[in-house]
Amino acid sequence: GSGGGAAEDCPEDESPLVPGEGEQGGAPQTVTESGDFTCSGNDVTVQGISLNVGLSGECGTVTIDGSSNNVDVEAAAQIVLNGTQHNVDFGGEPEVVDNSIDSNIN
Repeated sequence: GSGGGAAEDCPEDESPLVPGEGEQGGAPQTVTESGDFTCSGNDVTVQGISLNVGLSGECGTVTIDGSSNNVDVEAAAQIVLNGTQHNVDFGGEPEVVDNSIDSNIN
């Protein structure tokens, strides 16, 4: 027979930051959990500890708060770091404002 047993549910949650319809750009969005998100010219704030966040598309200003976050930014107008010990990789040529302590910015 088929063994019963707990089914392990791992929902893959692809949550884009921008709503599909309606406003584009819109209000700043806040990311408080790890995941991959897509910008459409909007500002994004990453807030937390030890998050792994990927931002694709064109972001406006990306603000990183908290500590020990790993953030990969495909393209942004500006990246602002607050807090401590972030690891940030970015593409393009954003303006980088580093108010943080001991961060690695590539």
